[in-house]
Amino acid sequence: MSSKIKLVSNLADIASALYAVRNFKNLIETFNFIIEGIVGVEYNELYLIDPSNNKLSLFFAKGYTDQEKIEAESTAMERYPGLVIANKEILNIADTKIDKLNKCDDSNRKFKIRSQVWLPIMNKNKSVGVLGLASKLPNKFNNEHIDTLKFVCDIAGVVHDNIVLTIEKERKEEDLNIALTKSKRDQAVKQKFFVKMSHEIRTPMNAIIGL
Repeated sequence: MSSKIKLVSNLADIASALYAVRNFKNLIETFNFIIEGIVGVEYNELYLIDPSNNKLSLFFAKGYTDQEKIEAESTAMERYPGLVIANKEILNIADTKIDKLNKCDDSNRKFKIRSQVWLPIMNKNKSVGVLGLASKLPNKFNNEHIDTLKFVCDIAGVVHDNIVLTIEKERKEEDLNIALTKSKRDQAVKQKFFVKMSHEIRTPMNAIIGL
């Protein structure tokens, strides 16, 4: 099998796996598995817009301690994730030693990061997340890596939107069911009230008619 045919086959498998996802838990698991198969790195981060609060949340982070995850999420908008979300453009830092923006802070890590790549996760020209990968080796990410990662991020953006729409639909259906249940309960209370009132009115009326 030629390299091009193999690449097309791999991309088809990736697309099939992602489009089969139906919830955020499976999206994160599938996404992480796919990324690991494309390029192995020491660190990676996946941020997505959380539909419950409409904020950028860290959904997985490889190589981070729990405290580092908290710090990474709280400072995301001040670092490259926020920049890529805003610019909607891929950012490939081949060598952090000559990084002009200097937004890479690896002072508390076991090794120095030498290369990074950040990709926006888009849907309908809107940023819904960002993927970041980091390596201790300079020039880690080649064009094939970036093109394949972009393909994955583009599909993930569509899947993310589908999941959000599903969540909104389920929430509306739940709200409707709650409203219907309340309506039926209120109707039952009214019916009970009218029956009681009818009985209380009918009793003295019967007595009067008897007299």
